[in-house]
This record gives sequence, C-alpha cells and structure tokens, in this order.
Amino acid sequence: MSTYCIISTFYLPNFSGVEKYTANLAHALVASGQKAIVVTSALEDNPGIAEEDGVTVVRVPSHLLLNKRFAAPKKGAKLDGLMKWLREQPIDRILVNQRFYPTSIFGLKFAESRGLPAITLDHGSAHLTMANPFLDFFIQRYEHLITAIDKRHCSHYCGVSEKSVEWLEHFGIQNASILYNAIDADDFVMSSSNRSFRSELGLPDDAFIVAFTGRLMEEKGIMRACAAVERLATKGHDNAHLLIAGDGPKAKEIAELGSKNIHLLGRLSMEDISALLAQSDVFCLPTVSEGFSTSMLEAAAHGLGIIVTDTGGARELMPTDDYGQVIPDVSTGTIQQAILRFCNNRDYLHQCGANVGHRVRELFSWEQTAKTLMATFDKMALPADNDR
Repeated sequence: MSTYCIISTFYLPNFSGVEKYTANLAHALVASGQKAIVVTSALEDNPGIAEEDGVTVVRVPSHLLLNKRFAAPKKGAKLDGLMKWLREQPIDRILVNQRFYPTSIFGLKFAESRGLPAITLDHGSAHLTMANPFLDFFIQRYEHLITAIDKRHCSHYCGVSEKSVEWLEHFGIQNASILYNAIDADDFVMSSSNRSFRSELGLPDDAFIVAFTGRLMEEKGIMRACAAVERLATKGHDNAHLLIAGDGPKAKEIAELGSKNIHLLGRLSMEDISALLAQSDVFCLPTVSEGFSTSMLEAAAHGLGIIVTDTGGARELMPTDDYGQVIPDVSTGTIQQAILRFCNNRDYLHQCGANVGHRVRELFSWEQTAKTLMATFDKMALPADNDR
C-alpha cells in the first residue's frame, strides 16, 4: 500500500470539475487498496483534519480572493501545526492539481523537501479568463510566471486529455502523459433523485429538453446556448427548452432574459443533476476551454446527444459523428443547427446516445485512471522511491 497526497486548491463541497476529479480519484485509490490524503484550502475559516468517506482531508488556512476563485495558504501557527502533521505521515507520492495557484507551488515545495516524487496535473486547454480583455492580459502573464516557478520544482506533468497535454507545450512542457478525467457511469446513473423537472416546470410531454450543467460563466458558452434556444423558439420550435443547472456570474443575466423556454434551476446536488440528465434529450456545452468536461462525461453516462466544441476530451469521447456533435465554432447559428439536427432526427439522436454511453463505460472509468496514475509513478523510478 502506498500513501498518495493530492494537493488541490479547492475541494468538496465546492462542486466544479476539478473538485469532482480530486474526490473521485482519491476514492478510486482507496478502493484499490491505497491511502489518500487531500490537502486543500479551508474556505470557511475552519482549518483542520477530517476523515471523509475513507479519504483524509487536510484543510489549511488560506487567503481567499476573487470571490473565492483564488486561494493561497495563510502562514501562521495553524498552518505550521498542520504541516507538522503532514510531515509525520508516511506519504509516498504527491499529485498537484493545476499549475497556477500558490497552493500548487506550496505542494511541490513540500514534495521537494521530503524527496518525494511529484506530478503536476493540468486540467485546462487554454489560458484562464475573466472575460475581460484588460484583466485577461495580466492573468496570462501571471499564468506564465507561476508556471515558470512551478517548473523549477516539478519535472513530470500530466493532462486530463490530449488537448491538455498539447496546451502544456505552450509553456515549454514536453512529453506529458494523460490521466483522463473519468466517471463511474453506472453509479452516477443509479444515483438519480426522484425529482421530475418536467412536472415541476409544467413542460408539455413533447418538450425537447436541452440541458446545461456547470458554472455559469461567459467562457462556458451559456449565453450562446440561451440565444440558440431563444432563436429556435421564435422560428417555430417552441417545444425546445433549455434547462440550466448551476450558478455563477451569468445567473442574473439569464434570469433577466425572461424567456419561457429557458429555465434556471440553480445549483443542484449530484443526484438532482443525474435526474435532470435522465429526463433530457441533449446536452449542450459551447465552451471555449475545457480540460475534459465532467459534465460531458455525465451526459454520456445517460446516453444523451452531446453538442460540444472541440475542446479537451471531446474527440476522445466522440471520435466520429456517430457519437455526438463536435461543433466547429460557437456561433448561435451553429449551436442552433446542432440542436435541430438532433431534434429532427431522433434515430440519429438515440444512436449517438447509445454509442457514447458504451464508450464512456469502456474507456473512462475511475478505476482505470487510478491504475494509470499508479503506473505513471512506477515508471518515474525516482531515487526517492528507491530509497524508501
């Protein structure tokens, strides 16, 4: 048995893709007979150590910035005490999520001080963005700077998809390997709650439901999805409804649209998200950047017709048009046509759903990703491993 320490700036109950990835990988490692420790930020000034479903979670005191989208460890007696505890643990291997947080550098320096092998895992395929050209200019400079610091302390990188690995080359990082994002598809489907969104919203039996799940940000393409469904409604396809699960800076703007075909559901539990997807026809994610979307994997588990841009994981999950639609751009017209193609050809919709549902179960399981991680560390064959 080896002890894996995963450094992740954010963790559950935060519920975005990286947090889900961290939790699922940690639990897969535990299920395989390993021990997992997650080191993350304390978001509510509650630093400490707790056992959560077989995983040891260490929440360190942190400075929280940018509406809690950015965090850095806060020096002091509490942090010193938690670090003393960590140094006493029989940690063998360290995985650091993402390159661009001070917490990542913190984790890599900890690994270096212990002589432990470390991997930095990238979850993106494009620069971070605040959807503001002025701010984005400085964010990109920051990302290059902190990645250069990261590279001083880490020699092995992985990405969650082929696109992520290609993106690492932008920072001069070569020969990275892949630790695919994944899903326990059958467990996710079986977790569905009993909520009936069609009944709650009073939708007609013939309603064609397009689902969006995720953070409501400009870069995720949610406003473009809204515009496509609104345009369909004005052109005689009044049965098309967009059901949106999530929260974020675009929530108010969506609510102000006042469209009877667009339904803002707010943040849902995992069980309710599964129920929503079970009642949907299509999943739409016209995003500009993804490492490998967890929401897309969840839609595949339910056998939905998937519409997504050519971002991370899309081509691995949907290698041909028989698995779903990888759209060439994010224009409203392109999204509209993709929805119409599924709406007007239900045989094609169902065939794509069956194909992608089979593929996600065959290739993208957490058990397989955990095995790949263990094998990747084995191949590194660093002196620190041999000395232990």
